[in-house]
Amino acid sequence: MPRLRSKAGNLHALEIHIFLEAMPGVGEGQRPTDLVPNGLMTNATVHGITAAPQGQMLRVTYKGSEAKVVVRPGTLIVAYVPADRACLGRVPRSSASGRRRPPAA
Repeated sequence: MPRLRSKAGNLHALEIHIFLEAMPGVGEGQRPTDLVPNGLMTNATVHGITAAPQGQMLRVTYKGSEAKVVVRPGTLIVAYVPADRACLGRVPRSSASGRRRPPAA
């Protein structure tokens, strides 16, 4: 979840990436990102969503820490789904990443 801190100290999501349930804790933590100057990326678990004047407020936890992140209307949301090669090219915008399986013995 790349994000930046406003002058008031609030965190604002620039993008939300939803991982598969089979991927809990992938890259969990908070670190700098080069998406924007002074940006942060947080990989965390969402524990609550509430309304906020600017959109929605997510309460997230990661490695014993907690943060509240504002998600404004229009924020890019990306969901990861399992697929095979037949799915590539069917949608106007797609990207793929993966790991090569070792050869069968």
